[in-house]
Amino acid sequence: MTFSEILTKRRKELGITQENLAEQLDVSRQSVSKWECGESMPDADKFIKLSEILKISLDELAGKEKIDAAKPEISCQSSKITSRKIIILSVLACILIVAVGVLCFFAGFYAKRNNEQKETRKDIIVYDVDLYYISGELTVTFNLNTTENGKIYIYPNYIGAAPITANAIYKNGLYSSTVKINADSYMQIIFETDGDQTQSVVLLSDILLEKDGGASYHKKVN
Repeated sequence: MTFSEILTKRRKELGITQENLAEQLDVSRQSVSKWECGESMPDADKFIKLSEILKISLDELAGKEKIDAAKPEISCQSSKITSRKIIILSVLACILIVAVGVLCFFAGFYAKRNNEQKETRKDIIVYDVDLYYISGELTVTFNLNTTENGKIYIYPNYIGAAPITANAIYKNGLYSSTVKINADSYMQIIFETDGDQTQSVVLLSDILLEKDGGASYHKKVN
């Protein structure tokens, strides 16, 4: 399309009369008419102002096709970029799904194994307990339905007092633990297994150790 055709077409699309356009450009109506008839061309300043009033670029107003020709190329590039993004997002989504699946598998596996361990692991049962107190040294021997090593905790009767601890080693079918301790009264003796899944059981309670070596207690045999 020529300049005159574009000017006429665009002016009518915007609903602008020749008189209104002439007033905005500070020219006569006859000048606008001559432009649309192809009898003359506006000067550079008027041409620029025309493109602003008609809201089109200078190239479009001059009838050049460069901008329109570039649009398919831009669209093609945009399409390529969009396709690449879709592929990348699809790959990332697949990786995420696989990762979640692997995590769920291992979580289920460890949960099942822990449940099996809990089911096969029995509560500690105390078969027999003996206590000897001689010359300030306390020896505790006991027998359980487990062979795991652990510790004994001897709790004083005093509120807030820390327990006395000693290792309890399983040997020759019996647990034995010896600790130096003062003659006094104690609330209870507890055995606790070592390892990640600890278990504990009360061995004795209401213990009284006398200076002459005597000892009394209440057995906690299941």
